Amino acid sequence: MTIIRFIRRIPLIGLLINNIERKYCEITYKKRELKRMPLREESRGNDFPDKIFFVIRRNDSNVGLFSYVISALGGIMYALDRGYIPIIDMKNYPNPYSDENLGDINAWEYFFEQPCKYRLEDIEHANHVILSPGIPTWDCPNVSVLEEADNSKIIYWKNAWKKYIRINKQTMDYIQNKAKEIGYNYSCGVIIRGTDYIRNKPIGHPIQPTPDQAIETVNELIKKWDYDNFFITTEDAQIYNLFKSKSKYSFTSISVFRLDDEDVTKGNIPQMISKNIGGFQHGLDYLTNVWVVSHCDSIIAGKCGATLAAKLMSDYYKNEFYFDLGVYK
Repeated sequence: MTIIRFIRRIPLIGLLINNIERKYCEITYKKRELKRMPLREESRGNDFPDKIFFVIRRNDSNVGLFSYVISALGGIMYALDRGYIPIIDMKNYPNPYSDENLGDINAWEYFFEQPCKYRLEDIEHANHVILSPGIPTWDCPNVSVLEEADNSKIIYWKNAWKKYIRINKQTMDYIQNKAKEIGYNYSCGVIIRGTDYIRNKPIGHPIQPTPDQAIETVNELIKKWDYDNFFITTEDAQIYNLFKSKSKYSFTSISVFRLDDEDVTKGNIPQMISKNIGGFQHGLDYLTNVWVVSHCDSIIAGKCGATLAAKLMSDYYKNEFYFDLGVYK
């Protein structure tokens, strides 16, 4: 056994080394990405000489819808704190939701209104435009606020979400019609991530429950909280089928495309789902499911972007349970 391997076996020192290595990888990655798409200022003409526009960009097509939304929310507040007018750009940079319309249609506007009404088309000749870096360099809400003792943090982000992350009318009509179709009574919402999360164990991300852990916990809490059914959302076909066979309670779900084990081995999950059903439809289904959970009385969920989004969209949960299993290392 080498000295380094021996040192790593000492619990506290090993943990410290792992944290340093992970932080180094994160910093290296961020520097590389920032170099590819650094912050840039432009003067495009003489329009709006008294305004500064902050265009929020994301140079990462390997993340899900709520990663985009949560990082955009942080960018919105960053801009407003400095007197800038934020505009989200999912038109000019690859993402899983643009499909064949990259460069033509702003995928953000498939689902949401722009936070301050201004659109990219409005600032083609603006006097002062700041293009954000390709990755978030600002504070964003994260899953730690789900059980944060300091309520001021969650209140801040919930208020920000309510004011600036506004679902557009066409999308909201679709969501509400889907909710009516399933006739759900909004008792308890369950969010369980699987697929790439469980298989790849992304470093620094919250550990997700195993299917058996999830089913056991849901059965226990549905009984404890005195419900007789629940609503579930998961992108994982295996987890969904296990709930069908092992759940002690009836549940409702929205019919969506789900991945099986063979699909998971084929590569990037958001891109693969988009390839099967189209990015727009995938995003619409995902947003619909999480909206339903946000309107439930209670929630049981793994810690992930969808869970954080449901919490920020919700008014109040009577009961909450989040699987607190640490992070992948």
